[in-house]
Amino acid sequence: MGRKLAAVTVGFIIAWYAGAMVNFFPFSIAGDLTVNAIAYTGLLVCVVMVLCAGWIVEEIHRAGADREGGKDRDASRMGGDVPGGEERAE
Repeated sequence: MGRKLAAVTVGFIIAWYAGAMVNFFPFSIAGDLTVNAIAYTGLLVCVVMVLCAGWIVEEIHRAGADREGGKDRDASRMGGDVPGGEERAE
């Protein structure tokens, strides 16, 4: 987990620095450096949110696969076949 977090942080810093080196290229048509930097940073934040959302979904799936033979206990609410699910009081 710490390695992925460090990779995302370092990647963000490198991407922001690279964007600054090319005058925040996709947004350089605005003409104002502040507007360019804010727009580019917003783009990078969106990319980081997508990466983190994928990371969270991966962790949720891994946690679900680790429980009782790969089946999630909460699936019993949706009518899924879960070993031991009938013992749980709703």
